[in-house]
Parts: sequence; C-alpha cells; structure tokens
Amino acid sequence: MNLVPLGLRVLSISQQMDRELDVNHSIILRNVLGKLEQTTSDCLKHDKCWELVESALKDSHTVVWADNGTPTCPAIVTLTQLSQVPLEHLPSKLQQKLVTLLIEISTDTDLADVLSACRHFMKKIFLDASIVVEELTKMRDVQGNEITPTGRSKRLRRSVNLAPSLSLLQSPTWKRGVTMLEFVQNKKKLNSVHLMLPVLFDILKKSLEFETQAPVEYTKQLVLSSILNCCQKLSPEGEPIDSDLFVPERTFNVELIVHCIRATQNPQTHHHALLVLAHLAGMIPEQVLHNMMSIFTFMGYSVLRHDDAFSFQVISKIMETIIPVLIKASQSDKISSVGDHELTCTIARVLSVFTVALLDIPEHRRLPLFYKLLSTVDPDRSLWLLLCLVVESHVSCWAEGDLPKGHSKDETPKRLEFCLSLAAIRYYWLNLYWRQTSSLFCSKLGEGTLLPVLRQTSWEAQQMKKNSHPVSEVLFNIEKHTAKQLRHFKYTLTSFLSSLLSLPALVNQIAALSDVDTHLMEPLYISMIELMLKFISRVSREVGRNANQPSAKYWKIMLNQSCDILDKVNCLLPGDMVIPVVRRLLDNKLSTVRRKTMELLNNHLQHQADLSSKCDPESYFNLLPPLMAVVGSIGAGDKGQEGELELNQQTALLSLKLMARFLGLEHPTRFQECVDVMAKMLKNNVPQGNVLASMVLCIADMTTSLKANIIVSIPLIMPALINILRKYQTLESPSLMMLSIITAVHKIVENLTKFLSPYIHNVLREICTLSAKWVNDTDPKIAPIVHKLQLTREKISTSLSPRVLVPAVSTCFTQLLRNGQHAAIGPLLHILSDSFTAMSPEERVHHQPYLITFFLEALQFRTDSSEGLEAVALVEGHIVDALVALVLKLSESSFRPLYFKLFHWATSRLLDANNLAKTDTLYFGSGKLAKTKANLLLQQILKTLHGVFMYDRQKFINKERFDVLMQPIVDQLENTLGGVEGLQSRASSFVQPCIAEFAVAIADDALWKDLNYQILLKTSHNMPEVRLAALQTLCEVAHKLGEDFLPFLPETVPFLAERLEDEEEEVEKEAKRVVQELEEVLGESLQKYF
Repeated sequence: MNLVPLGLRVLSISQQMDRELDVNHSIILRNVLGKLEQTTSDCLKHDKCWELVESALKDSHTVVWADNGTPTCPAIVTLTQLSQVPLEHLPSKLQQKLVTLLIEISTDTDLADVLSACRHFMKKIFLDASIVVEELTKMRDVQGNEITPTGRSKRLRRSVNLAPSLSLLQSPTWKRGVTMLEFVQNKKKLNSVHLMLPVLFDILKKSLEFETQAPVEYTKQLVLSSILNCCQKLSPEGEPIDSDLFVPERTFNVELIVHCIRATQNPQTHHHALLVLAHLAGMIPEQVLHNMMSIFTFMGYSVLRHDDAFSFQVISKIMETIIPVLIKASQSDKISSVGDHELTCTIARVLSVFTVALLDIPEHRRLPLFYKLLSTVDPDRSLWLLLCLVVESHVSCWAEGDLPKGHSKDETPKRLEFCLSLAAIRYYWLNLYWRQTSSLFCSKLGEGTLLPVLRQTSWEAQQMKKNSHPVSEVLFNIEKHTAKQLRHFKYTLTSFLSSLLSLPALVNQIAALSDVDTHLMEPLYISMIELMLKFISRVSREVGRNANQPSAKYWKIMLNQSCDILDKVNCLLPGDMVIPVVRRLLDNKLSTVRRKTMELLNNHLQHQADLSSKCDPESYFNLLPPLMAVVGSIGAGDKGQEGELELNQQTALLSLKLMARFLGLEHPTRFQECVDVMAKMLKNNVPQGNVLASMVLCIADMTTSLKANIIVSIPLIMPALINILRKYQTLESPSLMMLSIITAVHKIVENLTKFLSPYIHNVLREICTLSAKWVNDTDPKIAPIVHKLQLTREKISTSLSPRVLVPAVSTCFTQLLRNGQHAAIGPLLHILSDSFTAMSPEERVHHQPYLITFFLEALQFRTDSSEGLEAVALVEGHIVDALVALVLKLSESSFRPLYFKLFHWATSRLLDANNLAKTDTLYFGSGKLAKTKANLLLQQILKTLHGVFMYDRQKFINKERFDVLMQPIVDQLENTLGGVEGLQSRASSFVQPCIAEFAVAIADDALWKDLNYQILLKTSHNMPEVRLAALQTLCEVAHKLGEDFLPFLPETVPFLAERLEDEEEEVEKEAKRVVQELEEVLGESLQKYF
C-alpha cells in the first residue's frame, strides 16, 4: 500500500514527459505494479490501490521501457501482472468493476497489443457467468438514439413491435456487449453458464429484429458461439440435461435458432446455428424434433444446392447428430408422443426434403450425400421410404410439368437411375433394396401402406381416406393425386424393380455369394416369389375385369412387367435353391400361387442342360407327392373352380414330364408309379378335355424318358390310348385334343415300336383311319396332325420287324374291308410299301410267299366287293402300288415265280371267264355291275399283256405260253361283253394292239401261222362286227410283221376274197381297205389272187 502513491506520481509524471517515461521511472512503475500478486490481491479492495490499477489500465499511450529495452505501456504491464492474481478471491463487485473496465478498454482501444493483452487476461482468469450476464443485460436493454416522446407515441410502441434502429449498433453499450461476447464465446474458465443462456437468447432475438441483417451477422455468430459454449459446458456429451439442477428446457429457444438459419444467407451464421442445433438435439430432443422439418426444409432449399465442401460437412454434421438422436429418442420414454409410425413419418419428411432437391444437388455430391443420409437414418427403415419418395417426385413432376428450372421431362428418369446407383454402392444395400422394393411393390403398395385407386367413386374415396395408413399421407397422398398418377406410380415401381433385378452389380454380387450366404437368402427368395405370384394373380384379375375399359392397356403392361420381374427373380435364384423354394411354395393354400410355382419350376427345368449331374435327385423327388396330389384331383374338383383346377392339373403334368425327361432314365422306378396312376385314370375315362390331352402327352413323354423301363406299363397304356383314339375319330374338325393324342401315339411308337406287337394292328387301324380322313384337307390347322400321322406311319414301316408288320397289315386290311373303311386302306398299304425299303433281301425272300398270298387275296377285292367302281378302283390302285413297290425291290430270280403266279392267275381263266362268247356266267357274276367289272378287268388284262408283249426282248413268249394265251386272246374278238359298242371299242383299243404285239413277240413262223389262221377264222363269224374287227386285226398284224407276212398270204387270200363279197357293205369296204394295205406292206399287187 505504501508504494501506491509512488506509482500514482510516476503515472502523473508521464503526462509531463510527453507520455514517455525514462528508464528509471519505467523501472519504478514496473516494480510498483509488480507487487500485485496473489498475496497482495486484498490491496485491490482499497480505493487508492484500485485507483492505481484503474489509471494504469486506462493508460495505453504512455511508453514504458521493459527490461529488454522494448517499449510497452502501463495497461499491458498491469494486465500482465493481474493475470497472476486469482480473480475469484476478489469480491464480486470488484470483479465486476475490473471486467467492466477491461471491456471498456478493449472496446475503446485502437492498439492491437493492448487488445491482445486484454483477451489473454480474460482467457486466463476464472470468470463467473453472473458478471457476464451483467454486461450482456445492458446490451440487451440498450435502446437506440431515436426520440420516443410520451403519450401517443408510447402507446404506439406498446401496440406495434418496431424494428430496432441500426444506430443502436454504434452505441457504446452495444459495442461493449459485442466485446464481452468475443471474450466468452470460447472461454473455458467460465462458471454458472446456465445463467447466461436466457440473456443470450434475448440478444439473439433482438438481433433478428433488425430489418437489415447484414450488420448484425457478426453479432449473431458471437451469440451462437456463446450459446454453443454454454451448452457444451452443461452437457459435454450432448446428453439430456436435468432441468432441476441447471436450466429448464423452455430456456432453449430452438425455434429462434432455426429462424436465425432461415433469415440469413451468411454461411458462417449457418455454420454456427447448425452446430448449436446439433448439440441441442442431444440435450433437448423434443424441441429439436418439433422444429426439425424447418431445419431440413432450409437445407433442401439452400445448403443442399451449394457446391462446396463446407456445406457438405455442415449437412453431414447435422445428419450425424440430429437424426440418430431423434431415432434414439423415439425408442425411449423421453418423447412419449412419438411412436414408431410418427418416427417413420418424420424420417419420410426428412427424406422428402432431399428427394425434392435431388436434381438440383450437384451431381458429384449426390451419392456421397444420400449415402451419408441413409447410413445415418438406418437403411432398414428408410430405403423403401426413399424409393417411394423418389418415385412420387418423378410421377408428380411428369404429370404436372412442375420440373425444376433448367430441367425437362426427359431428365426425370435420372431420379431412378440415381436410386440404382445408390443401391449399387454396397452389397447389403442391394439386397435390402431388393427386399424392401419387392415388399413395397407386392404388399405395401397393394394393401397396407398405399391403397390402390382402381375406380373413382365417392364411396371408395371415403373408404380409402378412412383406412389410409399414416405413412401414406407422406409418401403418396391419395387425396392429392389422381388415379392416373397412382397407376403411373405403380408402373414406375415395377420398372424400377425390373431394372434393379437386372443390375449387373446385383447379379455379380449374388453370383459371388458363399454357400452360407446363399442359404441365408432363401427366405428372401421365397417371400419375394410368393408376393410376386400373389400380385400377378391380382393383376390378372384386373386384366380380365378391365378388358373393355380405357385402362386395359395399362393392366396388360403391368402384367407383362410383373411376369418379367418374376422371370428375373427366377434367373437370380441359384440352381441348388430352386427346388427347396418350390417345395415350400407348393404348400401354399392359394391355387394360383401353386400354379405359378409349378410354372417357375417348369421354366427352371427347361433351361437345364444336364440336370442329373448338377443336383441331388432326392430334392426333386420330394416334389412328386405334391405334384401327384394335384394330378390326383382330376375329376374330383369343384365345378365352380374347374378352370383354375384344370390349369393347375395341366401345369403339374408338365412338371412331371420335364422331371422325367431329366431323371427318368436313371431313376425309372420313381416315375413308373406315376405312369401307372395316370394310365388307370385314362382307362377309367377320368380326365377330359385339355387335361386329357396333357395327361396323354405326359405319359408319352415319360415313355421317351424311361424307354424300356416302361415296358411293364404298356398293357395299361396302350389299350387306354387306343380307346381314346377310337373315341375321338368322330371329330369333324381337328382340335388340340386330337393333335395331342396323335403326338402321344407318335412318341410311344417312336420309342417302343418293338414292344407293341400285341397292339400294332389296332394302332395301324386307328392311324390309317385318321390319315384317310384328313389326307386331302387344305386347312392349315390340320397340317400338324397330318405331319404327325405321316411320321408315325414312317416309323412303323421302318422300325417294325416284317414278321410283326406283315401279319398286322393283313389283319388290319381284313378289318378295314369288313368295316367298310376303304379309304384307310391306302395309308395302310403305303406303310407296307415303305417297309419293303427297310427290309433286307433275306427278309424279303423269307416273307415273299406270305406277301404273294396277301396280294392275291387283296386283288380279289374287286371280285368280292359290292362297292362302286370308283371305290374299287381306288382300293385296287393302292394294292397295285404296294405290289409294284414290292416287285421293284425283288431280284429277277425272286420276281420270276411271283410273276408267273400272277400271270397265270390273271390270264389262264380270266379272259375266257369274261368272254360272253364262251360262257353265260361272267367272272363277277350276272348283272349290270358284274358286266362293268368284267369289262374293266378285260381292259386291264389286255393292257397288261400288251405291255408284256411290247417289252419282251428275251423270248418270254415261248410255245407253251403261246398255246396258253393265243386262243383266249383271239377269242376276245368275238366277245360281245358290253354289246356291239363294247365289242368295237374294246377291239380297236385293246384287242387289236395286243394281238399285233403278240405276233411280234412270237418270232416263230409256225406260231405265226396258227395265230393268223385263228384270226382268219374270226372273219367268217356270223356277226358282221366280229368279221370287221377280225379284218382290222389282220391288217394290224400284217403291218407289224411286214414282209414276214408274205408266207401266210396263200391261206389269207381265200378268206379275203370271201369278205370282198360280204353281204354287209361295211365289211366289204373294210376288206378292200385291208387288201390295199397288204399290197403296200408286201410291195406287190394281190389282184392276181382274186
């Protein structure tokens, strides 16, 4: 205390020395002030000592020399020394005076060293918040320099909240408050900080009341930093605070901080405000929750659009802090009013802020930002929400044309492309996206979260509003969207899911899964397939219901898209997981799901190249019981559900067929039981219609797969199949049923030809009957049936042993004749003809006697049949064609006995048997039809003989054959069968050419003489027509023999002379013509002989 006066004198001397103390005075002043320390701090309570300190602190212009010779000032020396004094030991009033003094000095000084010393002092000392509050209260309550008169103006101030004047910012009190804020914004040694919060929020509120915010941005930043500093001291870890011990939650005006964010464009102010909110989210989550949407709305319309790292860091910070705290709070008792649905709605609203601004966010920041957002929000809860919101935004922009500036409708699909890119970031997200999208598409979209708007009726609109889910109002509000927009919403979801399932990243990652991970995904596959099958069923019903409506095209597209999704899921399904999934789905109660499951199985089986080497057969055999249960329901279903049941039964039969195709050969016993069950059902006529066709095809295909293993079942299969063929022969037009049955027969014949001996004649009969029925039909629908019948006939003809085929053909031929099914004989004999090609020479020789006997009996058809000539000719034509096919395959040595036998059968008695000049009873009996048959037979015999004679180059006609043939042939000149006209026609067309060629084939003078004499005898016949025919024949023979006829002239002339005097003028003229012809042939005149 004794040194205080000395110090005051030195300070007063400085004014006389032009504000610069010499070295000695500087040492004195430093030593006096240096006595201020912890042990002498009580001296400050005395006025003189305080006066010295106050004077020294205010003196920042006097130069004081330090020990090292550098200049300083009394204020810096005093502050340096006071920093060693524990301020908390001083009375509060003295502390207040000192802090106030320092605030004034810091505010008024223009010396950087003094200001730095003040800041260092304020940072180092322990400060009670009550002192700060005292100063800040002055700042809060300060008024501007405007004049506020009493009376009416005062009443006006009460009624109207006028904005503060900018002149307020220049007031000393406001400036000192700003200085205080600068000191405490980051101060660590600060006690009772909860006292500062009310006044800080008041100052922030007052700062926001200025019309122009730019001048108070710095003040707001200081206030926000101070609030954050206080909050960090109250709750360093961001945990909820105890209002009884510190400060009630109502002190924290979160809405004011949010308003501070929205009222400025200054990024530093945004930064400070967001940091405060991030910390408050842990301390007072309820208030932050109620104001959160304002925060995120601001982010969506401002911060998100900033392309800088700082904005991204701010957004990341707020997401990392606020959102997890809100989720945690919803799971505790802290926020009792927020349930799970409300939290989901809140998250959806947060996500909507980002999805609305999606296309405006810089492209290179979209993925990092949304990845951070979803990782923070929890993908399990939010992925499907994000997808819905993106699709809803897409639909709304497309329908309303409400696109962001600079964007067009062509750019809107970028939203969905972004979702795919986001999903591809992580494997877990891919699977989560897949699961949630499918669940949303099949379940939430259809029934729970989003109600389908299929028809616009007032009653349904009320029901939808009544039953709507809380989340649906956020995701897709039905009241704000039209039915068309909802349909677009669904269509977009299907398109997205289809694209997701074909995403290369998803396909590659699923393909790379380990066996354990693949097994863990089995429930996901089952769930998705089941949901898709149900959805497809619903869409199918809508397709039928809206067939004639404007929305028909939409539902068809939806059905195609849904089926495409199901196909892609099936493709993603690992091969060894398909069967367990199918087995579980076959137990589903819905018949539609079971059918679609079987279709999925069929699709899988059809794309397997070698199933037996890639799977465990037992897993497939586990499917047989449920499949056979479906087959066993044939004929026992409810008539009201016949259509649905038939589809299921047909699909089950197809599944059995495909399974047998891959596993039947190695495991025949497993399928033999199935074949026997189905064969018994066919025998009992249980299946009908399309089910019958499917069952027949299934059995036939199993015979292909099981091959010889199915022989034991042939006695059950073939009789039933033959009965079905016979039953459906009466169909007037071809049908799918008939095609299926014929296809089945073809497959069985193709694979089991050698084991069908007991049934082959029945099969031949039915196949030939059907072939004859549709052989000439030009209907394109019949072409497949005709083709299958042809293949079946070819297989029988080429694969069946002759020892089986020939008797079967003979038996079938007899049955067809007996039943009058003459048209079927053509296909039957065609089978026999084709078989000759497949026979070996040894087989043909071995079976030749039987074949000769068969053909001779067959040729008796004309004799025994009472059918019309056209029918007879048609049958005989087929018989002859078959006989010719056999003859062409025979060697000369084999053909000779056959020919002799046929020749003898055809000529030895047939010529005379059909000659009315020699018999009264014709070969075919009496009557007009018998005469017609005889006439035709004669023509064919004469044509045959004519051909034989014409092409005889090896002396086939010897004397023995001449003796057999000559007289019957020449006697045909007097055969009056068919009357005179028949005689003349037959003689000119058949008999005369035949006799002429016969004469050429003889090549023997003695035989010629006999032949000529017999012809000459016919010229003396009592019938002029016979005489005329004989003369013409004589002329033809002379022409053929030429000069060789000259030796026979002597015996010929008498007969000609007689005819030259014939009583019939026509005969006489013909005789003269013959004489002239002979003269030309022989080259000499015959008049000397007459």
